[in-house]
Amino acid sequence: IPEPLLTIFDFQELELVMCGMPTIDMDDWKAQTEYSGHYEDEGEDHQVVQWFWEVVSDVFDMEYKARLLQFVTGTSGVPARGFSVLQGNDGDIRRFTIYGAVALGVTAYPSAQ
Repeated sequence: IPEPLLTIFDFQELELVMCGMPTIDMDDWKAQTEYSGHYEDEGEDHQVVQWFWEVVSDVFDMEYKARLLQFVTGTSGVPARGFSVLQGNDGDIRRFTIYGAVALGVTAYPSAQ
């Protein structure tokens, strides 16, 4: 592929173009997710976490789901064995984690890693 054609993409877009859109199993993603911080006790029963999964499951199309996964892990691909062997940016196996940060006694936006 001529280099000038590649320069119109950033590395994330190029990955999606070269590898295609992944198939993301939302049930597996949810099942393999850890909750920490303010969400640790209630987990996926916490209202903010329910809203998160509702948006990701029902509003995001496959491209947006892949871009979210790419944003938090560095890759849009799901391992062949599923989210239980998801790798972080450093190559170590890590579970997808939604962290509820608390600042000055008020729950801030959730963060994921």
